[in-house]
Amino acid sequence: MSGEPGVALNELAKLLRVGVTGVSAEGSADVAVQQARIKKVTQDSRQIESDTLFCCITGAELDGHQFAASAVDAGAVALLTERPLGLGVEEVVVA
Repeated sequence: MSGEPGVALNELAKLLRVGVTGVSAEGSADVAVQQARIKKVTQDSRQIESDTLFCCITGAELDGHQFAASAVDAGAVALLTERPLGLGVEEVVVA
């Protein structure tokens, strides 16, 4: 890992042993985007700041996937999801 704070998304995916999916602004896979620094992780879309990974957690009453679009609008740079959402940011899909 570099001397910058946070962790690169592709490094996080390696730790989770999953792939990273998503698109760049041009619509193709972008290694630079996969290396975006994650400085905060949250499952609460109201707590999104820049460089945040939003975790879409399915709970007993609410499904965090419903809040993914608002999290992206608020500045989330990546999503941890149970299924692909196609919201234009990198996604780490886990089952």
